[in-house]
Amino acid sequence: MLSGDLVMSLGILAIALALYLATLTFPDFPQYRAVDSDFWPKIVLAVLIFLAIMLVIESIRKQRQLQAASQSEEKQPEHAGLVRMLTAAALLLAYIFIGLQYVGFVLSTLLFTVAFMALLGNRRPLPLVLTPLLITGLSVAVFSRMLLVPLPRGVGIFYLLSLWFY
Repeated sequence: MLSGDLVMSLGILAIALALYLATLTFPDFPQYRAVDSDFWPKIVLAVLIFLAIMLVIESIRKQRQLQAASQSEEKQPEHAGLVRMLTAAALLLAYIFIGLQYVGFVLSTLLFTVAFMALLGNRRPLPLVLTPLLITGLSVAVFSRMLLVPLPRGVGIFYLLSLWFY
C-alpha cells in the first residue's frame, strides 16, 4: 500500500518533470542567449525535481521502517493526521482569503507563520518569534522594495499599519 507521503512526492515529481519538459518548448531569444526565458524556471524545477526524488527515497525508507515495526504489533488507525491536515488547509485558506485581503500581508503572514509552526509541533519560543519575523521581513524586502511588487495592505487600521512597512 502506498503511503500519503509517497503518493504526494511522486505527484510533485511528476508535475515538476512535466513542467521542466514544458520549459524546453520556450522560444529562444538570441539577444538573451546567456539567460534566456527558460533559465530560472529550469533551475527552480531542477531543484524541485532533486528534492522530490529525495522525498521519494525518504518516503520509501520510512514506509519500510513502519512495515517492519507493524509486523511485530498491529496498530489502530489514527485520525490525528487527518485533523492536522484539515487544520492546515483551514489555516491556509483563512490566510489567503481573509488575512491577505482584510488584514494585509505583514500581520497576516506573521500570524499564519506562527500558527502553522505551532501546528507542525514547534513549541520553542525563539524560533516561533524569529522565523516569522525573518520570513515576513525578507518577503517585504524582496517583493515590495527590490522587485516593486505590491503586497496586500489590508483595510482600515491594517492599511494604516502596513504603510509603516511598505
